[in-house]
Amino acid sequence: MNLFKRFLKFIFLSLGYRIERIDRKKNDESIINSDYYSVVKEIKSYVDSRLNHHHRQTAVPISKDSLIFTHLLDGGRILLDPTDANITPHVIENGTWEPYMTNFLKRHLRPNDVFVDIGANIGITSICAKPFLYPTSGRPTETLIYCFEAVPSSFEVLKMNAHLNDFKWYSKLENMAVTNISGEIEFEHCLNISAASGRKLSNDIKNVYEGEMNTIKVKAISLDDYFEPGTKIDLIKIDVEGFESDVVLGAQRVIKDNQKIVIVMEWTPAVAKENNISNHVTDAINFLESQDFKVYHIGERIWVKGPKRGMGHFEELPIDGEVEISYEEFRELTKNNFSGDLVFKKA
Repeated sequence: MNLFKRFLKFIFLSLGYRIERIDRKKNDESIINSDYYSVVKEIKSYVDSRLNHHHRQTAVPISKDSLIFTHLLDGGRILLDPTDANITPHVIENGTWEPYMTNFLKRHLRPNDVFVDIGANIGITSICAKPFLYPTSGRPTETLIYCFEAVPSSFEVLKMNAHLNDFKWYSKLENMAVTNISGEIEFEHCLNISAASGRKLSNDIKNVYEGEMNTIKVKAISLDDYFEPGTKIDLIKIDVEGFESDVVLGAQRVIKDNQKIVIVMEWTPAVAKENNISNHVTDAINFLESQDFKVYHIGERIWVKGPKRGMGHFEELPIDGEVEISYEEFRELTKNNFSGDLVFKKA
């Protein structure tokens, strides 16, 4: 009991309260009308949150050599692939994947908005987006989330995560790649890094994970072919390992149809250069500029590559904000093969 009292005293003092003996001669009404019960409630909430955090963050293997179940910090449920050496350990250790992305979604998504997740992987970004899309009253009556994931193994986990987080019934999940053409394409992915997948992976990734790569044929589609004219879309997230310019070029009508659309993407022009499609990057930049989009950096930091392999530097960014850059700066950074997360939105 003494240990428990000391623990309560520590909590009280941590919250900035002064410890005093309660006058037991006071009647019940005076105690109830005091701050006593509000203080106890605050302590209980604090203790429960810590216990709840540790309990919910426990990673639980579903079965031997199968998926791992845990919770994200915001309460979202998630199944993870135990063979993934990148996303899985990071989420288990931190309870999140890209906190700046969650903050970005919170700033820009509103109830009943429509969110398109391109390169959805196992659905982490959509899980984080879901709470901001849910209507303030009632239940969703239309599709609010569209997820596109080309790799079949990641897509199967994505479907289960959509079920676990109760958005499967107001979402559309597509096992296909998004690009500037529609049809069948070859798709590369790393067997132990599920996030490393795309039409053609960078030479850096191939050199590091040589012997762990696989090439498959997948269905591909452009957003202009997928969505009917006039379809409402509020925010598009693009993470396609260097072919983001092709996604933009294949979505020009969709973007023009939605004048208030916001686009967030991982921008890696070096991959386009390696595949001799730098002209696609130039065309995508010109199109976005012609539509009066402004450009912003987001993220914890941005990597600016140097003139030789292995050279470059990180530039720190505010995690809860967006840093505007001019198109002149954007083109110069692109020329220097920087990689980072960018936002395109209109003023």
